[in-house]
Amino acid sequence: MSRQLACGAFAVGLFALAAPSGAQAPAAAPETHKIQNATFHRIVGDTAVFFRRTGGSGQAMGFAVDADGAPHAYAPDFTCEGSNTAWKLPANIGQCSAHAVEKCDHVKGFVGNPAAGEHADYVTCATVKVDHKWTCCDAHEGQCRAAPVHRTQGGCTLHENSDPAKRGFDSLPAAGNPGNWWAVVPKNAIKPAVQGPNDPAPGFYVSGTAYGDPAYPEGSQRRYVDSERINYIALPAHIAQLGVHLGDYAMVINWKTGKLSGAVFADTYVGDHGEHGEGSISLAKQIGIHGDARGHGARSEDVVYVLFPGTKKAFPRDNDQLVLESVRLFVAWGGIPKLKATMPAWASTYAHE
Repeated sequence: MSRQLACGAFAVGLFALAAPSGAQAPAAAPETHKIQNATFHRIVGDTAVFFRRTGGSGQAMGFAVDADGAPHAYAPDFTCEGSNTAWKLPANIGQCSAHAVEKCDHVKGFVGNPAAGEHADYVTCATVKVDHKWTCCDAHEGQCRAAPVHRTQGGCTLHENSDPAKRGFDSLPAAGNPGNWWAVVPKNAIKPAVQGPNDPAPGFYVSGTAYGDPAYPEGSQRRYVDSERINYIALPAHIAQLGVHLGDYAMVINWKTGKLSGAVFADTYVGDHGEHGEGSISLAKQIGIHGDARGHGARSEDVVYVLFPGTKKAFPRDNDQLVLESVRLFVAWGGIPKLKATMPAWASTYAHE
């Protein structure tokens, strides 16, 4: 058994010993807060914030895998020259309606797969609710558009790469657009920074997280929280209004299986995907979810997150210590029994007894 797995097993065992057993008295209903289409809960007089993400066919994901910060997150599959707004995808995007809902997110490109410099209709596919049914359509600000937007492709072309070892954990379109990146740096560059011979993954783009180690410059991969090694979660940027800040600890529970693990709040997002939770590749694996960022996560998962404001410590370098500290905070707070007592509707669906 690896040191990491051994530590995880110890953490779960520690929780099981410390958590009281038996029925718990119902607690007062918690206050709720809406942030970017997501609902967060907090017990009056308590600082901890908790929320639940459920998913299913045609619904928002229960857990989305975030590869950002991993040295191998994004490979330079695309080359852009000059002033460009988007890039050519490897094949004709066709119509969004041809895509299944579960494969709709992050699909974008030019209809007709034009040559560099030509004009074409640019499409961004997204899941949108139409007549109470989820559908994959050409979307803008949460609404289906009747027709694509006519744009100039510019000088972006795709490098076909047949070697899987040289592919990133996620596809580059998920990192943003030339001049408007959110998952690689610099964010306003046409071409992002590439890791050099002394970096963890030479040749791959530098992928960032909102939480960084000030000991390293923004262009260094070592500045960011590594999704492959460190358990982290991503939250809406406006979660700060509840006192939760980057670097704070959290406990994440797979509500279907009872698998749980600690994490750190290390990345933020804005926009319309606040309906689901996000976590690192490492965290996904520790709570029993396939850590495939290209698959974007698991729609059918049911995950509960408990956040502990004001618990930020040193920049996370040791995942074992991170897990143990999160477990300590969770047990002191009241653990699973407190969640069940506070949210009776959740208690009936908790699978691990």
